[in-house]
Amino acid sequence: MEIIKIIGIALLGLIIVILIKQYKPEFAIYISLLTGVLILFLSLDRLQEIIALLQSIANKASINTNHFKITRNNIKNITDIKEKQKGVYK
Repeated sequence: MEIIKIIGIALLGLIIVILIKQYKPEFAIYISLLTGVLILFLSLDRLQEIIALLQSIANKASINTNHFKITRNNIKNITDIKEKQKGVYK
């Protein structure tokens, strides 16, 4: 269901960009960037779940998890920034 949301946002952004580009090309660039950032933020939540799953598999297999911890912390920091930006845009 999440992928349908992302595809819908991408198509909606594309249609809006095509319509606005004729009249205000500078706004089309902003809308394109905003759409890309929104899609990135929507996919980060899913990516964090995948990293957690990989870490649990690595723990069961007794694999060194230092790389997973660093990656997980980076993704967590990015999602925290995302949550703060949501508050700014509302």
